[in-house]
Amino acid sequence: MNGASLTNIWHTVRDSAFSTLWAALGVGAVLCIVGALWLRRRRAARSVAAIMGRLGLDRVHDVMIPDGLGGQIQLDYLVLTPRGLVVVDVRDYRGTIFAGETIDRWTQIVGRRSFHFENPLFLNRARMMGVKSLAGDVPVYELVAFTRDGQFPKGMPPQVCYVDQLGASAPFATAAGLPGEPPLPVRLAWQTIRQAAVRSLPG
Repeated sequence: MNGASLTNIWHTVRDSAFSTLWAALGVGAVLCIVGALWLRRRRAARSVAAIMGRLGLDRVHDVMIPDGLGGQIQLDYLVLTPRGLVVVDVRDYRGTIFAGETIDRWTQIVGRRSFHFENPLFLNRARMMGVKSLAGDVPVYELVAFTRDGQFPKGMPPQVCYVDQLGASAPFATAAGLPGEPPLPVRLAWQTIRQAAVRSLPG
């Protein structure tokens, strides 16, 4: 084997080694990003669970109930208070968010990229109607709560707040001073909904 052949073999081995190294570094970077996102979402979920656990007298999370139209609808949180029932949809969106109560699609800006998502108030009102179909005349309220990773430079629409503001928002704030035991109709409605609710299947 002459010197030129050895040189070619060396270059081939070297190039292959560099390609393998760069591929490994790329995979490692992707895994780091995915891991960081997973940890952020896990911390956010724990924080939300801790806050929600302090609200109301009882609550159900991530369940399906009849929607009143012959189908099913998913509830993120439904909270029992002395004043009535509260449908809470929690959203974990980062970046800048532009929203309006009657706008069909809201805008999320992360860095230089923009995304659109359906107005969560519309879906939450459909959830509220499902709850009302089971609760009868018991008062039912709605709130959409975002984590602090999302910022609203133009302000938040009505019935929208940050998760850590839920306790100070109506109807939780107004229910705080009421007697701890809900009226009988509220208790009966809560029992009906708990009996009808089933856990959502993992997506």
